[in-house]
Amino acid sequence: MAAKTTVCSAPGKVLLAGGYLILSRPHAGTVLALDARFYSAVTVRQPAEQLQPGEIAISVASPQFGELRHYIYASGPAGEEASLRPVGDGAHRPNRYVEIPLLYALTVARALTATSRARTAPLALDITLAADNGFYSQVAAVQARGLPLTAASLASLPPMLEPLAGDDGEVAKTGLGSSATLVTSLVAALLHALGAIKLPSPDSSGSALSPSARAQLETLHALAQLCHCAAQGKVGSGFDVCVATFGSQRYTRFSPSVLEPVLRLPDAATPPPALLLATIGAAAAGVAAGGGAEPLRFDHEVTPFQLPPGVQVMMADVCCGAHTPSMVKQVLAWRASHPEAPALWAGYASSSARLQVRMRQTMESLFYWILEHYTR
Repeated sequence: MAAKTTVCSAPGKVLLAGGYLILSRPHAGTVLALDARFYSAVTVRQPAEQLQPGEIAISVASPQFGELRHYIYASGPAGEEASLRPVGDGAHRPNRYVEIPLLYALTVARALTATSRARTAPLALDITLAADNGFYSQVAAVQARGLPLTAASLASLPPMLEPLAGDDGEVAKTGLGSSATLVTSLVAALLHALGAIKLPSPDSSGSALSPSARAQLETLHALAQLCHCAAQGKVGSGFDVCVATFGSQRYTRFSPSVLEPVLRLPDAATPPPALLLATIGAAAAGVAAGGGAEPLRFDHEVTPFQLPPGVQVMMADVCCGAHTPSMVKQVLAWRASHPEAPALWAGYASSSARLQVRMRQTMESLFYWILEHYTR
């Protein structure tokens, strides 16, 4: 067969309103998708090496980090008894944000593809991962070129630079959700490339999608949420994965219990295909049946949101990312230990809800004002 390449990208995010509230239902947050994107390219080809039936040879290149990893995925015809093992250079540390999406997405794809022959034919996948500069601090890169610290200098940098480590040896992230965009774009590229789902064209509007197309995205969203939570080792709010899938929105989280059947398995256990399909919900069943209009078990709520033409959000590079889990733990500990916390939290929730309503009303008014004055 001729090699075929699928490229999927997912946008980073910024939470405009609803910080920490978004962790629990029924509170909502307003989230904006940014122009910084993470890219996953998947090339499907005939393997050059000798493989057993059901095996897939996988190479994963991350040029920005100078990494090349190799794996062998193996499973039965419908994805049963799936495994993913690294091969070759064993010096690389495990990367759960790559390896769990590979294992789960390939297992789901095997379960959803049409024929046993297609499921078991040996394949090779060449995967390339790359991120826009905005996901990592570029202060050092700008200074190394003798440029002023301005947005124009940042825009002049070559795309997809190798992130520079700080004095502590760690790469400084900017908090735009690189792990969520990596997982979402990789799961999307794998499922689409292997024919498990058919993604809508890039210019499709989320509000104008057909029920079938919406089901494809819901399947992607559900599996990306599961992979991201499994990689993190906990169930987060999920707004970063949701905005990576559907774009800017007002978001209310899904119930964490949706993912419990998979996440309560022992850490080394691979979820059976039936459990994966059941956990990601009825969208997968709809895709398999060729329909796709059935409702999902995921009970998140999404209302599309957009900035009017001419209005932009500019992000500042603060040279360090925030460690969200530790910040969340501090907030939750404060709520549990301070007697004044319930009243303050209720007041904050009420103010946040009013702010988001006013924000939406203001944006809608500005949008229609622009249409009225500039389309005459």
